[in-house]
Amino acid sequence: MFVSLRRTITLAALSVALAPATAAAQQTFTDFGMFAAALGSRAVDTFDTLTPGEQIGPLARAAGTYGYTVASTASAPFDRLFALDNPTASGDVWLSLEDAVGSLTFTGFGAQILGIGGAFFATDLAGAASATPIRVQATDVMGNSIDEILAAPTADAFFGVRFDHAVASLTLTATSDDPIFFFATVNNLVLAEARAVPEPQAAWLITAGIVLVLAHARRQRRA
Repeated sequence: MFVSLRRTITLAALSVALAPATAAAQQTFTDFGMFAAALGSRAVDTFDTLTPGEQIGPLARAAGTYGYTVASTASAPFDRLFALDNPTASGDVWLSLEDAVGSLTFTGFGAQILGIGGAFFATDLAGAASATPIRVQATDVMGNSIDEILAAPTADAFFGVRFDHAVASLTLTATSDDPIFFFATVNNLVLAEARAVPEPQAAWLITAGIVLVLAHARRQRRA
């Protein structure tokens, strides 16, 4: 009994102590709630402050207090972006491209930003959301990368990524048999910090609590 109890306590202590170290180096999310639970403080850039029409980039933007830069990889000599009204919701502005043959690229995040997400989708020549696949490429400052194809994204769907190190870049590209007719588009870009790691004292308090529970259970069995 004592050996079994000691083994249980040891395993519990190790699981608490090693939990942060065994987390995945990078993750993807299609559920905003799970993305939020995996990260800490966050803020959103809705793009609603943009005036619909052509935007000459790169644009210096911010989600709350988190600054970043967005640019187009499309044609020279101008870095041309395009802000367009959501055709189904007045006052909701999306950020897209002026030239479909190109990508939206986000960089310049602070060192505290470990997660990025949002509604990543495509729009057509009329400015309507399309089910055209979107390629999402993200990297962190250590060179780790995520490369995903969103098969049939919508303007209401969420996709996010999380790294163990600061996000370096995010690139969105519309993929289609007719690439000149579909534009990578984003809405409600979310930037998020890391969730605070529990202090060592907190981990030991948790372990102590487990010990007390197990000891009480042992005493009850003896009684």
